[in-house]
Amino acid sequence: MTAQSQLEAYLGEFRQRLKALIVARGAALLAVAALVVTLVAVYFGIRRAFDPQIIISARIVLLLSLIAEYGLEINPASFLTAALATTIMCVTVRPWLFPAVRTTLA
Repeated sequence: MTAQSQLEAYLGEFRQRLKALIVARGAALLAVAALVVTLVAVYFGIRRAFDPQIIISARIVLLLSLIAEYGLEINPASFLTAALATTIMCVTVRPWLFPAVRTTLA
């Protein structure tokens, strides 16, 4: 093997690894976005006692967000859903507050 053919073989392997990395990152981003949309839908579903209208709306939003992120390659949608989910969690969970300790011991 000449030096040039070794370089071409190395670059070919590097391109394959780079493509695999890009696909893996895209799949991870898509999965995280779907998870965030699902969590937001569950939050609103619980708040409204799983009203059928809310559930159907949540399914449609999830489907449209997946189509937008995968089919149309819209990446800002995932950042928007992540920011929305973070905001909702910070408002409802309040991780900066210490839990109230309640005992039944008198």
